[in-house]
Amino acid sequence: MPRLYGTGHFTEDPYSQVVSPHGIPVDDLVAVLQKEIRRSRIDNAVLAAYEMFTTSADVAQHLWRRLQVIAEHADWVVAKVALGEALVEVPDYARCVHTRAGQELGRGLMQWRDNGVAVRDELPGADHRYREELIEIHRRDEAENGTAPRLSMLNPEDPLVVADDL
Repeated sequence: MPRLYGTGHFTEDPYSQVVSPHGIPVDDLVAVLQKEIRRSRIDNAVLAAYEMFTTSADVAQHLWRRLQVIAEHADWVVAKVALGEALVEVPDYARCVHTRAGQELGRGLMQWRDNGVAVRDELPGADHRYREELIEIHRRDEAENGTAPRLSMLNPEDPLVVADDL
């Protein structure tokens, strides 16, 4: 007798039939993404996301749908906005080097580091090695070149270059 609830058989999942550029089944990547985020294994989650993103436009779209489900209470948001009961607020600290308003205010990467990367209720002993290394790179760059973003540093063909980077 077939199951009435839960996930269907893998033969019904189109992503079980697709593999990434490195030969990893996409249904495995979806599972890795979700489970690694839950376990705070961010590096592996990001690698799974990148692998999905580079597989195809359809798989990239599936990635964004999964991230929306993981990160937001999507049903609540849709209902509250439709009712006119909720709308995003733009706090001053969001106006950073990644936004036009922040750039017009002269905010650079070090201002972003001091305000924009703040994490609330961070776990004691959190690993900051990547952030600290990046901060030092930004500190040297701003000391040598100022705060204005330079488009020449970005390759628009890179799939990880997003609007916030420009």
